[in-house]
Amino acid sequence: MKNDKINIYRLNSDLEYLEGFGKSLRKRKVEQKYLYTGDWAKNYYNDWNVFDIDKWVEKDIENDKLNFWINIFDNLDLEKTVFISLWSWNWYQEKRVLEKIDSKLDFIWVDTSEEMLLLLDENFKKLDNNKILMKADISSYKFFREIKELTFKKYNKRIFSFLWNTIWSIENTSIVDDLYNLLNKWDQLWLDVRLRWDWTIKDDMKLFNAYEKWYNTKNGKSFLINILSNYGIIDNNAKIKIRMEKEKITDSLRFTMSYIFSKKTEVDIKWKIVFLEWEELDILSLHAFSEKWLIDFYELHWFKCVKKSICNLRWQFLFEKK
Repeated sequence: MKNDKINIYRLNSDLEYLEGFGKSLRKRKVEQKYLYTGDWAKNYYNDWNVFDIDKWVEKDIENDKLNFWINIFDNLDLEKTVFISLWSWNWYQEKRVLEKIDSKLDFIWVDTSEEMLLLLDENFKKLDNNKILMKADISSYKFFREIKELTFKKYNKRIFSFLWNTIWSIENTSIVDDLYNLLNKWDQLWLDVRLRWDWTIKDDMKLFNAYEKWYNTKNGKSFLINILSNYGIIDNNAKIKIRMEKEKITDSLRFTMSYIFSKKTEVDIKWKIVFLEWEELDILSLHAFSEKWLIDFYELHWFKCVKKSICNLRWQFLFEKK
């Protein structure tokens, strides 16, 4: 899917990608950024709303995002404002908003997956916004340096985002430190997250069953094993299991989908890696948060919550770095 006619600001090489992917396998935990490559990028958007727990509130969520967006940008000088979307697979929601408010706001979209960036460019052709497509790892020093160079003198206001619940699959203690170093004082961070339904075992199991139902679908299974089957690590008949844990430090539920090897398996991705029989490889972890924890956690890391909005199980938060 690589197309050099489209201007992509590349900070990460293919070699760096493979080295990072191999390192995550050696730790027996696949980071989410490695799952959105190849044909699966397009498959994701062909069936982007796969969770039954979201479908019944989709329209309400869209309207809530639109209202939240308008309130954020209503009093800003948009010619001096840049919107930096951290990981581009949320373009679907942002496009809906931009089409309705007809904003000429400048954008920078960031993703480790070039396929995702190409899809974004294809879907934004009719919009007039100035945009930069950046292939980069948001936790890397190269990204910190380049984003500062691109935006420091040109813009008075920088708004970073993790939309469409992206932050639910990232380790919170890691990403909050990355964000603290990335954002300057008065920069803002827009989060959209899924919250827990309630605090009973019955409600926790309802979420567990919803995720279990999803990964047993054709598209759910394809997503989880795509990158692993491409490298011959597991085959298309792989069996996935899910476990649910409570995280004390985050007061959240963690749902981890993993594969248990039924036989000794050797792969070579820049390094030789040996998986033993019955060894477990975590593929994806998802979180359901509590509102109080999320606000407290970010405020303890020098972010102030300046705005929030409730829409069923989906909440939006706007934080500002102190």
